[in-house]
Amino acid sequence: EFTLRIDGPMSSLSATGEQTFLALTQSVRASFQPAMLDLPIEESSLDSFDLLELRSVLEAYLGAAIDDRTWLQMRTLRQLFEALPR
Repeated sequence: EFTLRIDGPMSSLSATGEQTFLALTQSVRASFQPAMLDLPIEESSLDSFDLLELRSVLEAYLGAAIDDRTWLQMRTLRQLFEALPR
């Protein structure tokens, strides 16, 4: 089971959370499309540098660090999105 652990204070994604998550992801890779949320990470358009940048962007947005173990358990970006606080 995938669970998200965040260290530190956090804000949450708004009611339009998926749109916000997509916008944050597209700020890293403009070509990222909503259908890619359900692809295995290795089949998405994101490379390893994009993933590092995405993690940094999400942590900045949330105001908290995403635990390494949590990050490594992620198989799709939808899993990550669904685990983020709302």
